[in-house]
Amino acid sequence: MSYVQNNLMPTEKVVYEGKLHWFIFVPAGVFLFLSLSMLPGISAEGGGILFSIFLIITIVLAINAFLMKISTELAVTNKRVIAKFGFIRRKTIELSHNKVESFNVDQGIFGRVFNFGTLGINGTGGQKTPIPKICQPLDFRKMAMIAIETGQKSQHKNVTVEKDHAFNFDEEDKLIEALPNDPARPGVLRAKCLKCQKVMAYPEKGKGRNVECPQCKQAFVLP
Repeated sequence: MSYVQNNLMPTEKVVYEGKLHWFIFVPAGVFLFLSLSMLPGISAEGGGILFSIFLIITIVLAINAFLMKISTELAVTNKRVIAKFGFIRRKTIELSHNKVESFNVDQGIFGRVFNFGTLGINGTGGQKTPIPKICQPLDFRKMAMIAIETGQKSQHKNVTVEKDHAFNFDEEDKLIEALPNDPARPGVLRAKCLKCQKVMAYPEKGKGRNVECPQCKQAFVLP
């Protein structure tokens, strides 16, 4: 299982995943082509040595690109932006949506033609993380901004619901009326439910508790 999947929180889900572009294998492909072009002259003086050098370079570049491919992860979730790269020496970036300031996309000529580029993640406090050779970087930036905007709207909605709930709770408090205490019963308070007119008696330590009317089930706070 990937690093991103292993580190998701219980209510977190992946919205979009970025991938490295196949262009990272181009340098190895170029040296492979040069190596093969030397095969006709391999019997000539120095031809075998030059062929071996180019072949070794091809293998090193191919292995490096392969390790970069399998060790780089980039994802946008409904809560964070997560990036992990490095095979032996691992580096991870995990920014919550409110910590992300912007995304930068840098594309050269080949990047625009083959749709890849360097994606820069700018966090609060001046933190900048460039990730090169990302496939479809503009799409990643778009999906990340949509996820961040959606998360901010969801948080605003939750705050609004909590405020509305608090208002309704205050309105429920007005549905109960404190009555004068009975002198014959010291330490016992009385209140009347204004919805069903039920009179209730309760000990002083019950003051301020959230209860329901035993008759109409109306919720309120004991005065």
